[in-house]
This record gives sequence, C-alpha cells and structure tokens, in this order.
Amino acid sequence: MTATADGVASRAVKVAIIGSGNIGTDLMIKVRRLSERLDVVAMIGVDPDSDGLARARRFGLETTSSGVEGFVGLDCFDDVDLVFDATSASAHLHNDDVLRDHGKRVIDLTPAALGPFVVPSVNLTDHADARNVNMVTCGGQATIPIVASVHEMVERVAGYVPGYRLKQSVQVERITDDDPLRIPQLDRKFVGMKVSVLLEVEGAAHYLPSYAGNLDIMTSAALQTAEWLVAGTPVR
Repeated sequence: MTATADGVASRAVKVAIIGSGNIGTDLMIKVRRLSERLDVVAMIGVDPDSDGLARARRFGLETTSSGVEGFVGLDCFDDVDLVFDATSASAHLHNDDVLRDHGKRVIDLTPAALGPFVVPSVNLTDHADARNVNMVTCGGQATIPIVASVHEMVERVAGYVPGYRLKQSVQVERITDDDPLRIPQLDRKFVGMKVSVLLEVEGAAHYLPSYAGNLDIMTSAALQTAEWLVAGTPVR
C-alpha cells in the first residue's frame, strides 16, 4: 500500500515486464527496490532458462516463457494495469496488438515507436493520456534533456538517474569566417556559435554493471515514466 498526497491509502499499481533479458531484469529490480507506486507481479520471456525469469521466480513473481500469449494466461493478467515491453521492435508490434485488445497501457523500451516519444524530464505531461509511449533510445534519453535546457534538465534527470552529470561546464565557442568549421558530409562551412556538452551517465548497478550507463538510463527513464503516469503528474 502507498499513501496519496492527502494521506489516503491507495494500492500500488500492478505492472508486468515483457522481456527477461538484461534490460527487463534491471527494470524488474528497479521497480522492486525504488518504487512505492508500482508493484511488479509478472515477468514474461521466451527463454525458459533465462536469468531474468529465474530471478523473477525467486522474487515470487508469476512467470511464463511463452511470450505475450503466455502472459494473457497468467492468473495476474487481469490485475495488471501497466506493461513494460523490453523485447525488440518486431516483437513489440505483436505484443502491442495483443495488449491493445485487452486495454493495457504500455511503456515501450524498443525502437518500434508506435506511440509518442517520451523523455520524462522533458515532455511526459504532453502524453500522459497516451496508451502506448516510447522511450526513444538510450542516446535520446541522454541527450534530449541537454538540448531542452542544459543545467535545469541535468538536475532533473539526475533526480532519477543519479549517475547522470556534466563532466564540465558547457563550452561555447564562436566560429568566425576566418576559421570556419568544415562539415564534409554537408559540403559546407559553418559560421556561428558551437556549443559542446560533455556528459557522463554512470549506471546504478542494480543488475547491470555501473559502466552500462547507456542501458541504465533506459530502465531508469521507463521507471520514472511509469511513476508519473500512475501519479497523474510529474513526480519531483
């Protein structure tokens, strides 16, 4: 049980994860360790011998190695309100077809991009009612907040990805006609202001190693998106 802002008790939203690989397993651990609003109750995969399914069973979650069809047959299926898909773009197309028929909300960590692109610190409130939202890519989760607003966004992203930080102050360089920046791919010269941002993303090492920051930021962003969708407003 969790408590709302006015102190009224509310039940944690039940969620499931499709994809028992590294990303899905890391996300499962994040939800269990970090979330008071979400209750992960099922892990779905296709490899019965995967480490993710084994860990999920040890945690007491319902599991299946029969994909989304197996998920539909689990006892907990009707109680699940939100599903994370950490499979592949092609698999997600099928998974979403099945889940749509059952009215399940989906957070897509694959490149399928069926729903709007969401970076939680930038535009989640614009898509809070979407049934399916996409987590862009690891590069998008890392760089789009920088483009949106360097210092403000670094502070906000670091709120849910502690290893997200600037390596040094933003560097601004004036490029003049005397020494233009050459861009061979565009067959042109660039004159103006060049902005360089040196960013580091260190993982929290919940399941993935700390150096896998590019994957950790995806699972962290997916968890934050679910937290916000469940709360109905950005969580600060």
